[in-house]
Amino acid sequence: MTSKTTVAVEVKPVEEAAKNVERLSVLIILKNFCLRNFLPIGIIFSVVIGIFLPQPAVFLSEKIPVVQICIIGLFFTIGVRLRLVEAKSAVKSYKEIAVGSLLILFLGPVIAATVLNTVPQFGTFIDDNHNWKNSSNFSSEEIPILGPEEFRLALQIYLMCPNAPAATLILVTQANGHRGLTILISVLCTILSVFTVPPMLAWLVPTLQNVHINVGKVLLNTVLRVLLPLLIGRGLRCVSPVKKVVKKWNNTIKYIGLSFLVGIFLVKVSETSASGHLGRVSAVSILCVVALGTCFTTFNLISSYGFISVLPWFSDKSTVTLSILSCLRVVGLPATIVDVLPESAGDKGLLILPMVFVYLATLLILNAFVSVAKVKDEDTDTKTTAQADAEKAIDIKDLRGQTNEVAVFTIYTDEISDTKL
Repeated sequence: MTSKTTVAVEVKPVEEAAKNVERLSVLIILKNFCLRNFLPIGIIFSVVIGIFLPQPAVFLSEKIPVVQICIIGLFFTIGVRLRLVEAKSAVKSYKEIAVGSLLILFLGPVIAATVLNTVPQFGTFIDDNHNWKNSSNFSSEEIPILGPEEFRLALQIYLMCPNAPAATLILVTQANGHRGLTILISVLCTILSVFTVPPMLAWLVPTLQNVHINVGKVLLNTVLRVLLPLLIGRGLRCVSPVKKVVKKWNNTIKYIGLSFLVGIFLVKVSETSASGHLGRVSAVSILCVVALGTCFTTFNLISSYGFISVLPWFSDKSTVTLSILSCLRVVGLPATIVDVLPESAGDKGLLILPMVFVYLATLLILNAFVSVAKVKDEDTDTKTTAQADAEKAIDIKDLRGQTNEVAVFTIYTDEISDTKL
């Protein structure tokens, strides 16, 4: 006697399988976009949460020094992930280093601070009934088109700080510029700016002269919160076991560091929102001051590119590299300067707010610039073509994630994949 066994086979329609694949592809693209743009997305969310739900961040800040912890953690992670092997190729580029450092640390900041001192459309400090500069007749209740005095001071602090190493390296790579020169000048200017920014603020900014800023105290706090963690992190990276851990968990450490930066913005904006000061600043004034700050960074970009282009000593790679370096600013150091300023220097959330949006706007402008000023592959520098192509392929892969193209206006803030010391 034989028995028959019936086997039911479910055939999934081709259309349904295709839809599942399409959903999966969309999720992958969305994930890669969020990871690649973690910093700008985090900044936007921190501002929104800080405005509409400030209580948790304010409560936590009252219990522990959140901002100080975030600043130290940020620069420690930068130091532990910092690799200098490519910088060796630019050590002999004395002229590029000198011109780049002059533009970033001195010429650009002096021009920006001086011009901003003459702009009349700023009011007094929030809750201040007297305009120390006597540049207008507005009271604290009548905020002019560019907002309160905090906004002027915010732009001056932001424009005095150096470039951002990670984002700058991504942009320089896209422009086929000089990567080694980018790393060397970025690290050098970051270290030097710890010592140059505090005295320049006291010298060039009348607002801080009126609040009697203690340059020595600001300098000491900046060294302890920025330079010391940076050097400790870099020193630990030289230890073989630590280096292995950093290379294995590179992306995790990167996102932890970026989260520290987002945390700084969240706390400061939350404190301002909870105090009610944010409600006394109009959206129009924020847009106008961001437009003004973006004009300054764009001017730095165009003027630097034009000036360096006429000099006979620099290649196209060096020209585009120094132009990007002179335009983009790091946001961690200005936030640190703001945190160590005395309370009489104004509302610190209002000091940080314009910096955030000017930074994002500058990234968009630089992406457009990179697409136009990209150096042709035929223009070679100290590296061989094979070496340059290999390094560029690594960075493009890191930027794209799993995608197959790079959009012109993607905000590249993702750091370089860590493959070397």
